[in-house]
Amino acid sequence: MTDELSLQPFSKLFDREHVEHYVAKLGFSCRDPIDETTYIVCSSPEILKYCYDQRKNHPEKGFPYVLIISFKTDAILIGQNCDKAERHLARQFVEWLLSHYDCKVTDDYGNDWTEQARVSLDPIYDLN
Repeated sequence: MTDELSLQPFSKLFDREHVEHYVAKLGFSCRDPIDETTYIVCSSPEILKYCYDQRKNHPEKGFPYVLIISFKTDAILIGQNCDKAERHLARQFVEWLLSHYDCKVTDDYGNDWTEQARVSLDPIYDLN
């Protein structure tokens, strides 16, 4: 399991409004109070409230240990250094995104997972 994935569309830019609409319904999520291009996604409303308050009151501490989805100009970054419940949400999001966009998939080490992701996300998301 890699801690971060980058998904870059091959042929067109992401329809950000469409993708954000999906993210807003994924688990319990909200925009990061510090960076509007980033969403915090949690497995429960209690964890979301705690993480939101931590980011708002102590942004210098960085992101909490939950799913982070960041929108960049030409890519979506998925910070998945999180618990198993949030990793399931990360996989659900990647599956949805790949069903709507043809993307290059790379990890935080520069490994290209594009071909593997087209077949199965199992090697990326070893959730056992």
